[in-house]
Amino acid sequence: LRSAQLSALSTDSLQALGTQAVSALTTGALRGLSAAQFGSLTTDQLQSLTTGQAASLVTAQVSGLSSAQVDSLESQDLGSLSTTVVASLGTAALAGLDDGQLGGLTSTQVGSLTTQQIQSLTTDQLAGLGSDEGAGLKATQLSALSTTSLQALSTDALGAVSTDALRGLSSTQFGSLTTEQVVALTTGQARALGAAQARGLTSEQLGALETADLVQLGTAAVAALSSGSLVGLASEQVSALLTAQVAALTTAQAAGLTEDQTANLTSVGARALSTGVMSLLGTAAVAALTTEAVAALGTAQVNALSSTQFGSLTTDQVAALTTGQARALGSLQARGLTSEQVGALSTDNVAQLSTTAVSALSAGALEGLDEERAQALSSTQVGALTTEQLTALTTEQVATLGSDEAAGLRSAQLSALSTDSLQALGTQAVSALTTGALRGL
Repeated sequence: LRSAQLSALSTDSLQALGTQAVSALTTGALRGLSAAQFGSLTTDQLQSLTTGQAASLVTAQVSGLSSAQVDSLESQDLGSLSTTVVASLGTAALAGLDDGQLGGLTSTQVGSLTTQQIQSLTTDQLAGLGSDEGAGLKATQLSALSTTSLQALSTDALGAVSTDALRGLSSTQFGSLTTEQVVALTTGQARALGAAQARGLTSEQLGALETADLVQLGTAAVAALSSGSLVGLASEQVSALLTAQVAALTTAQAAGLTEDQTANLTSVGARALSTGVMSLLGTAAVAALTTEAVAALGTAQVNALSSTQFGSLTTDQVAALTTGQARALGSLQARGLTSEQVGALSTDNVAQLSTTAVSALSAGALEGLDEERAQALSSTQVGALTTEQLTALTTEQVATLGSDEAAGLRSAQLSALSTDSLQALGTQAVSALTTGALRGL
């Protein structure tokens, strides 16, 4: 049968053709059928079409097919349809396709579906899409899906989605993904996530990310994470963070860091924390830093700590401070020191304290000065003590002052000492007093 002959047949005559006769029709003859004629074919006739015949069909012939007619097409025939023809299928017709038929579509065909067609797919149909179909999904298609529809995608399908398509998801859509779907993300996909997607991550999703994927997150994505989602980071995830990622943490995120998380920061990671983040860490988070992490902090980071934060350091952490860190301490940090912390400072670190830091020590903190630490003070440091600080020293502490320390005493300081404290001064200390200081008595 030629095209002109076939097109001359009535719909009744066309429907009378046997399935074997239909499957034997040439592609040229089939293309001669009008939309009405092709739409009159029975489901048995449509099912008998060969892949070659299906590939030759045009939009006008297929776009009017009913759901039952489309459902009668074999999966291999559906896979032979041109992308133009696929895009012309009505949403009602698509609704009749089962998992096997949808699985027969190529990635290119899936990519040709309109947003209206994609939105019409049921959750069962979406769940049936595999990696081949997932690879064809485009950004406009994914962004058109509801959160319920997105959650229906199989992990195979989502894991095959292109990075461009994944970046098309909004914060709300990305935050709706199941933990299984998040785990299924590839390192390439994780690397491609932008601020919009990261902003939607929940604590459960973030905690579900494999460390290999977590370290792929860009700095923009890390900075976009909510403080609430950061709580989901497990200890091993925190330890795996790259220095650039730690450095990208914002001040808004700082309050969300827990003691379990800061306890697992490596020394390199701790050194990467910005001064802004350091200044906003909770006291429990500060006290949880390892001694190695504390020793690795830069002087600017140490200076960013408030009195309360510095006062929360454990004695082990204080003992771990380097001489460079001790030298950089300002009045803000020194004001927070407790007597136990002062007692934990090494003599070298006591000697490194600036006069500004020394003059800011509270009377309670000075109680931590034992003989060894008191004798570590230089004359300049002793001279920086306020009269209130000096009078707060016990007679035992005054007695430990040697000639080097006493040489720094000023007239106002000496005159503020009680008679008991003066009598506690050793003979070497007295002989080292300046004449100006003595005239103050």
